[in-house]
Amino acid sequence: MTAAILPEAAQMSIQTAETKLAQPMCAAEVLEHSQRQVVSTDYSALSAQNFLLLHVDAKGLGEQQQRAVADWLRRLPCPVLGIALDTQASIIGDACDVLLDETVDAALLVANIRRTPIAATVLVQLLRAVGHLPLESALVAESMAYATLQSGAEFRHWLEQRPQEASEVLIEPG
Repeated sequence: MTAAILPEAAQMSIQTAETKLAQPMCAAEVLEHSQRQVVSTDYSALSAQNFLLLHVDAKGLGEQQQRAVADWLRRLPCPVLGIALDTQASIIGDACDVLLDETVDAALLVANIRRTPIAATVLVQLLRAVGHLPLESALVAESMAYATLQSGAEFRHWLEQRPQEASEVLIEPG
């Protein structure tokens, strides 16, 4: 979707001093990506585009085209953020990892994804996978994902940025 289609106030509010939010794609643009077979790794934690933001409104798309978009979205390794002005279920909306009411709601989420793209990708991949697993298997998958993230650079950076807590010193009388 082009910036001219968004209201001016929304265009200004989706930008912060730290990050500029990419303009949401419309479903027809995502369909073009899927038909041109844009490689899904172009949207990954290791690429410059580590999330996909789109409007889930499927105006002008038939059911088969909507299913093609949804299938392509589900294959993306990165978080898929949908803007849904209508709260009714939709084929494309069901393929998103997160549905937001407005574009401005995505700014904080996008900033966090950009700061920790590997953790965000692991999270969405885990959530996509565990929905079909028995509880015990889902817990094993969650534990493996958490352990993997704890050994990574993003976790180390997070630990370094945390304020140091004063440790208690016990002084025994005597």
